[in-house]
Amino acid sequence: MATRQRPPERSRMQKIVGFFVGALSENWGTKLMAFSLALIVFVLTRDEVERSFTVPLRVVDDPDRVLLTKPPETVEVHLRGPWANV
Repeated sequence: MATRQRPPERSRMQKIVGFFVGALSENWGTKLMAFSLALIVFVLTRDEVERSFTVPLRVVDDPDRVLLTKPPETVEVHLRGPWANV
């Protein structure tokens, strides 16, 4: 009776590479649909945003001018624009 030989075992690295190749190459329709939905949600939700910050104010004296009132210690800054820039 002939002994049956086992196929050589794949190395751990080959198994990992095989997993990722399979993960990237299978179910193209599902992956394309998920990517399309994510892109649509991204485009629809990236409206302009408004952000507000309270910033400390430092006044530098100008010898040619006189301040009649004390300047505020902080000012509030409002920024509005595309979310990627704000």
